[in-house]
Amino acid sequence: MQVKILSRYAVAASLAVPMAAFLASFSWGWELHADQDSVRAPAKKLARQEVEEKQPTFKTVSERGKVVWLSEALKRRFSIEVDPDATKQQVALETEDGRLIPLVKDFRGRGFHLDDRLHEISLELQLRIYDQSPAAQIVQVYSLRDGHKFELDYWCDICAIPMYELKACECCQGPIRLRERKVDDQN
Repeated sequence: MQVKILSRYAVAASLAVPMAAFLASFSWGWELHADQDSVRAPAKKLARQEVEEKQPTFKTVSERGKVVWLSEALKRRFSIEVDPDATKQQVALETEDGRLIPLVKDFRGRGFHLDDRLHEISLELQLRIYDQSPAAQIVQVYSLRDGHKFELDYWCDICAIPMYELKACECCQGPIRLRERKVDDQN
């Protein structure tokens, strides 16, 4: 039986390329040189370009109108009947010029599904519209009344924290209220 005794430097050198390949598999920015003999430090510029290429493109726009149930607007405007189980599934902004913009049901859009009072208010929504997507994501909500613009959210008077849907306070579990704060009239 032969026993090979390797110095600690030989062991470290024999593990360098496999370890570099292992680290590269996690996309930590480490790359192997073409000759596979040494490891190069993270290529930050290349990594930044890859991230930028993967980011979806969008534009942010402000649209005015009222939020409606999409099924009701389709029936009223185009005589399109949807299945009964889909009547309260999707909301849309019906703009002042008559367009219907479907709204994503996320943490900002969920309030329009839970509080029917929001369907009766003239609104200005700041929307994020992604390329090649028919739906818009709500960024900010403003109510419009008497020529003024108000930032709209839900508020807990006890905990003094804003929320974006009608529910019990996230902190104290107490009641919250619909709050309007006047925005500078220059907007």
